[in-house]
Amino acid sequence: SDGKGSFADASDFDSSSMSQKEIADMRNALNTFGRVIKLPIDRIEFSKKDLGGSFGRYDPYGEKKAIYMNFEQVNAKYGEKEAQYTMYHELGHYIDNKLYELFADKSKSVMKIGPLASENLKQLKDSAPVKALKQIISALQKSDAVDVIKKRYYKDGVDYLASNRELFARAIAQYVEERAGLVSAKHNESMPEGRQWERNEFARIKPMFDKLFEELQWKESK
Repeated sequence: SDGKGSFADASDFDSSSMSQKEIADMRNALNTFGRVIKLPIDRIEFSKKDLGGSFGRYDPYGEKKAIYMNFEQVNAKYGEKEAQYTMYHELGHYIDNKLYELFADKSKSVMKIGPLASENLKQLKDSAPVKALKQIISALQKSDAVDVIKKRYYKDGVDYLASNRELFARAIAQYVEERAGLVSAKHNESMPEGRQWERNEFARIKPMFDKLFEELQWKESK
């Protein structure tokens, strides 16, 4: 992947469910993502779908990997800026799934919450990328953002929002936005539900993602 339009060019967009503006916005978000993280990609199918209260959903199970977006729900509650963030979040789940496919020991794997590396750490084969991933998950779980979640939500909310998979996806979204230079201090404060880390705390986490993507050769060498 050369990161120059390859994400968008390799993907399918359901024009029957999405407007041309929505497709253009998704393509722009994908291209930004591809400039920051240069992973080999599968063909992903993007479409709009009513997901109830959810903004987006990643589905790894079909013939094609799929991302569904609930634009009306996102825009009504938080505006178009959040739709871009939601796209990065769902692509974070895609990366989590990709890491599982690359490093899971299928002979002993018992999948917890589906084929995601972050939720199956004990089943992953020892390697430099897996070591980097485990360091990231540990840092995220020990972060102040998790303390905020535990103070703000009941158990069901905590179990979801502080799960490895959700922390990883939200951190990927923040990593892409910050590495692409898209996040202002004001934007960070306005993010819903405390979903992003304070800038000074995330400054300690970002290099861990740099290390992961360097080990995977998904990041341009300096």
